[in-house]
Amino acid sequence: MRNGGVECVKIPSAFRYRGTRTRLPSRDAVEVNENALFGRDLVVAYVAHVFLFQMKKYEFLEHTADIRVRVLGTTISELFQNAAEALFSILISHTAKNNTHISIELKASSYEELLVNWLNELLSRFYADKFLPAGYPVVIENSGNDYILKAELEGEIIDFSEFVIKDEVKAATYHGLSVIKHADGLSAEVIFDV
Repeated sequence: MRNGGVECVKIPSAFRYRGTRTRLPSRDAVEVNENALFGRDLVVAYVAHVFLFQMKKYEFLEHTADIRVRVLGTTISELFQNAAEALFSILISHTAKNNTHISIELKASSYEELLVNWLNELLSRFYADKFLPAGYPVVIENSGNDYILKAELEGEIIDFSEFVIKDEVKAATYHGLSVIKHADGLSAEVIFDV
């Protein structure tokens, strides 16, 4: 598209900023002036945003005592899968075999509540049943005022004496919890009590 002889690219409205500070879905905020995000700069910011949602699954953020994680996903199911992957990357560095199957079904009134329930259910299965998932396929459905998560997980029962637990996670917490919808996906921030 052309605008007064200048090449223009259609960019989602979330990137049409002219304020004093723009917050992209990354760890750092980008300082901008009145005319900074135009032309090539705007396209670069948009491509960086799209790249984050397509490539990065999660990142660890600063926290004084616990572990804080920002999770990204293009769908709500992918967001929950990536949150589970982040959790187990904290716990253990072993890749599970597919020799055991479990089913999980959870219900909650919000995505935030469902995310905490999901992560705490996985922790419970890990510590109580010694179940280490090989993957985290989930289906999330909207049922009236509630959200229902269904997961059929393959994995392995492990012997804790054979593996080193990297960091013991007690629980996923509601403190600082958020699930945010963006133009190209979703992000969540969760704090794990260690």
